[in-house]
Amino acid sequence: MTTPFKTRIKAFRTRSFLKQDGELPPQARNKLEALTQPQLAAAAINPDHSEDGRAHASRLLASRGGSLDEAEIIVPGFVKPADMDALRKRFFGVSRQIRKWSGVLALLCFIGAFVAVGFSEELKAPALEQGLEAGLITQAEYNQRTRGVTDEEFDAARAAGVEMSSAFSSDVLFEELLLPKVRDTPAGRNQALAQSITWVVISGLVLFTLIWLASSALRRQPARLLLLRKFNDKELAKSMEHVITDELRPFGHIVTLSDKHIRRARFAWLAYLIPTNFLSLALIFIWLPLRLILRQFNRSKHGAAFVGNARDYRNLAKRLRDRMALNMEVAMTSKEAFIVRTDDDWWKLVVSLLMNSADVMVVDLSNVTQGTQWELERLDRLGFFERAVLTVRNDREAAARAAMSGFRAAQNANLYVYDKLGDMSDRDGFRDAMLAAINRTLESGARIAI
Repeated sequence: MTTPFKTRIKAFRTRSFLKQDGELPPQARNKLEALTQPQLAAAAINPDHSEDGRAHASRLLASRGGSLDEAEIIVPGFVKPADMDALRKRFFGVSRQIRKWSGVLALLCFIGAFVAVGFSEELKAPALEQGLEAGLITQAEYNQRTRGVTDEEFDAARAAGVEMSSAFSSDVLFEELLLPKVRDTPAGRNQALAQSITWVVISGLVLFTLIWLASSALRRQPARLLLLRKFNDKELAKSMEHVITDELRPFGHIVTLSDKHIRRARFAWLAYLIPTNFLSLALIFIWLPLRLILRQFNRSKHGAAFVGNARDYRNLAKRLRDRMALNMEVAMTSKEAFIVRTDDDWWKLVVSLLMNSADVMVVDLSNVTQGTQWELERLDRLGFFERAVLTVRNDREAAARAAMSGFRAAQNANLYVYDKLGDMSDRDGFRDAMLAAINRTLESGARIAI
């Protein structure tokens, strides 16, 4: 009988009595005996436990006829089994078109609103000048156009139905009360038209943004993609960013492992403290301290996931099931949905979790390093190449094929090539390969162990 997902997550806890070296005292042995099979299996592979503690749990598990496989956590996916045509519609059908075009239209409305507001502002001065020439306003009124309005003027104008830019008198200039008087001038008519267009475009912006948010957040069956690639290669970064945006993101949630040997700029964190606008300034003083506090309780949320202990590991597994949150992360970024970082002790367990839980793996061979070789070896050992799709940039194809030649299962595998702009040379073939890999995963229900 398969152990439920939630049971396996709860089983993966650090037991203080197993963190000590040497033989277990009687009280600790009693606690060990009381553990269930999944709890024993988890205790036997938990890096937080001492080598002796893991050995005690492993021996007891073996005496019960158990297996370390009982500790594997396989996060259930969101995609339901279906034929290839149904899967294609799921990822590239009407729902994707709604997300795509509502986002495009919202962006166009945003740009249109700026243009319309600009025209409206530029036409105010000519409208007032033409109104002065036509005798629609007096010289005294024209000279006072840049002053603020009194509360009495503001209340009277609002009672007369004059549209104003703010609900507070302190934010309104006298010219806003003069504009209705000069509507009959050529510039006045154009200014009124620009203002009307502004409100129409802003309404469209609100509507299309709400549609985009709803269709993105409520996406029901996103696939889970594990992207294996080399970090810190600036030459490849732009190409891969386009591949992620154009080719991978339509399928669903993209998980990326951080390179164990990644080297980060020493002072790169300072970029997060430099405000670029009022919103970023608010985020610095409000969100960042709150984020820092929240990260103490759950280091898999509110940024890149980090796994350094059993609690982090459980939280990562739970995050992979947070469909709506991940939907929005994918929608709000052009890069990965999230990056997973680990310390060395937890690296293999995290790889196991992500490989077990992915609907499809995309392995980029544009830069085959020691880490990439390690991943390929495991794909080969586990017979997992049929659930992976291999990619490479066109100027590095020869090296990628040389790396593939060392693995029998990969020798005849298709290698999908993209150019420096991130455009796939065979986009239809790549999408078919992705759909086929997802379909094989759903049909096989395969599980692996590392």
